[in-house]
Amino acid sequence: MKVLVIHNRYRQRGGEDSVFDSETALLRTCADVDTWVVDNRDMIPVLGDALVSLRLPGSSARYRETRRRLAKSRPDVVHVHNIFPQLTVSVFRACLDAGVPVVMTLHNFRIWCAAATLFRSGKICEECVGHGPRRALDYSCYRRSYFGTAAVVRAQERHFRDRVWQTQVDRFIALTRFSRDRAIAFGLPAEKIAVKPNFAPEPAVVRTAIGTKAVYVGRLSEEKGVSVAIEAFRKLPGRQLVLIGGGPDEADLRRIAPANVTFLGPQPPGRVAQELAEAAFLVFPSLGYETFGRVLVEAMGAGIPVIASRIGGTPEIVRDGETGLLFTPGSVDELCEVAEKLFVDRDMNANCGGAGRIAYEREYSPEVNRELLLGIYRDAITKPANLPKIVPDRGDSA
Repeated sequence: MKVLVIHNRYRQRGGEDSVFDSETALLRTCADVDTWVVDNRDMIPVLGDALVSLRLPGSSARYRETRRRLAKSRPDVVHVHNIFPQLTVSVFRACLDAGVPVVMTLHNFRIWCAAATLFRSGKICEECVGHGPRRALDYSCYRRSYFGTAAVVRAQERHFRDRVWQTQVDRFIALTRFSRDRAIAFGLPAEKIAVKPNFAPEPAVVRTAIGTKAVYVGRLSEEKGVSVAIEAFRKLPGRQLVLIGGGPDEADLRRIAPANVTFLGPQPPGRVAQELAEAAFLVFPSLGYETFGRVLVEAMGAGIPVIASRIGGTPEIVRDGETGLLFTPGSVDELCEVAEKLFVDRDMNANCGGAGRIAYEREYSPEVNRELLLGIYRDAITKPANLPKIVPDRGDSA
């Protein structure tokens, strides 16, 4: 099978970039793979942003470049991870005209949400559902810029009017059943959406003993709920919390953090794996919907239990009382309670870690993911382009 994998990297490396890298490496073990990657770090500031904003609804230059790459690569299927902002939906039109089926992973909510997060002013926001994307203009949702938001909304409206998502993508990959349900609610055809989680490579380090600290790994931004974890550990002065990652809220979080909270900043994968292996548990306190927190399965693969907020698709990954413990999003007191439980009850801690490792092997290992991904490709290839497809969704009844 020949696969062309397409991705637009962000200026600040994030989870989508990591998934693209690991999934492409996995594909190379079983398929003939070409890649087409553009990087936002290569854009000229201001001038580049302005040019891209004008091209967001579509780009004849990107259409022609896609056709050239398709002619050279001759893929059986194209897998798109991210097209925003440089590649545009013209990639899909070019594939349609060339007769090449397209699979797209829904890494975020950008099709419907200018901010891509469904999160605003400290809480979940779905105002554009039922009202159309123009509601985002009231709040300058894209980078708090009215003009930037206007450019995104203009493109969204054009894509909805042209029915791009209904007619130019053969299969969508949702990372959880929750994300699939939201995509259906927002208007994507249910029969085109498969559920395939992300995976994590076999961990470089596994836990050999229950650690004495909690670890958070991720972006330091409002929707991630890091402030909730900090306030919880303020009430647990004898316990240690280690924060790995950077982000726009780092300075503010450092100002409010007590002495038992340590900031390590961004770290290479090896250091992250070591910190996880030495942890009592991973903390995942998100206030917003997560399409898929890959660090969850990284921890589970290393035999580390997880404490996570009960929101979005996270409860599908972290099974309460089995592979970890869940708490109400934003509840400092509940987080204190479940954290202390896993610090104190070593049998529960060990059992949750062991169950997490089993879940990783069954559902989130590279081998399992490879077969799921190839199955989605085969289905996209064998069905006539853009006709309804009955999607096996691993037990989802939605």
